[in-house]
Amino acid sequence: MFASFKEAFTADKSHKKSKKSSKSSYKSSSYTASKSSSNTPSKSSSVSTASTASPVTSTVTSAAIIPLSSARHEEKVVVTRITMCWLNIWYKKMYEKLGWMALSVTEGKSKKAKSYMHTLKELLESAEKKEMATVDIDRKEDVAIIIKKIKKLQGFAKELFKNIQAKSVHVPGEPKSRTVKELHHWHAKKYAKLAWVALQQSEGSTKEIKAYMANIADLHASVLKKLKELKDEDKIYDLKIVLENVEKLRNFANILLA
Repeated sequence: MFASFKEAFTADKSHKKSKKSSKSSYKSSSYTASKSSSNTPSKSSSVSTASTASPVTSTVTSAAIIPLSSARHEEKVVVTRITMCWLNIWYKKMYEKLGWMALSVTEGKSKKAKSYMHTLKELLESAEKKEMATVDIDRKEDVAIIIKKIKKLQGFAKELFKNIQAKSVHVPGEPKSRTVKELHHWHAKKYAKLAWVALQQSEGSTKEIKAYMANIADLHASVLKKLKELKDEDKIYDLKIVLENVEKLRNFANILLA
């Protein structure tokens, strides 16, 4: 009896194992079949893929063509070669240099004056190119104003370089107590302002001219006073150079602003 019970239990256990193995073999075979079907598409799927691929390629081809507007923009950048910001800085720097260039002419450095005139010509050509390349109306008017100022500066420079005189006349003024550093800064500021005052005179303003000439007279008197007070030979030598420069500047102003 015990033996028959043992045989029945063993048979039931082997039946369960065979059932499990059949299930696992079914799963593996179904997974393999699905994988192989995904790797080898059918004719219908390949046709649909081919039909959907053509619009994509046509889109890429159309995107590769450069629009006309962007091509024009590229051309404008090449023609312009200068920004509005740099154009403003450049012409203002040239105005501030005029007085110093006149001083170099009095010292026999005519090459600097020629270089200055050549740079003015380049500036004018760049501004004219900028005006041609500019589309915005307001910006175009701004460039036109700068061009007028550049042309006036060219006139000031030609007149000044031709009529510079070696002699200078002392203008009386009230002496002011200043340090050597302040006098250096003061005379440099007056040199930088010469062309701007000439521009204002050409536009009909006379108040700025009187104030400018009076300020040069005060500067001259202050330098003379400081020279009398100084004892250091090096500082006296430096201040004498400043005095000569102030007298020359006054001469330049008399030529341009008379």
